[in-house]
Amino acid sequence: CFVCGKCGKNEDNIEQQFVYTEPLKCSNGNCPNTTDWDIDMKKSRFVDWQRLRVQENSDEIPPGSLPRTIDVILRNNLVEKSKAGDRMIFTGTLLVIPDVATLKRGSD
Repeated sequence: CFVCGKCGKNEDNIEQQFVYTEPLKCSNGNCPNTTDWDIDMKKSRFVDWQRLRVQENSDEIPPGSLPRTIDVILRNNLVEKSKAGDRMIFTGTLLVIPDVATLKRGSD
């Protein structure tokens, strides 16, 4: 839950997906705020998450090939259940998420 720093109105349900996101504008029609926000820790819900970089096993790819990698995001009770070298099978939804840091840097 975000609290407007100008008028004090609560802005609920600002979903966070991989990037910290503040409200775009205060929902109070008389308030011009677009940048001054505080987080109300007591009204916010936080979840554990972990990013794993998963790589193909070298014994399962042709000789001379480089193993491919993919990042996997784990949440809630799946966090910290694996360690480096574990063989795993994942079931989930594939989402393409841009690398925000690279996008902000622009092209070199």
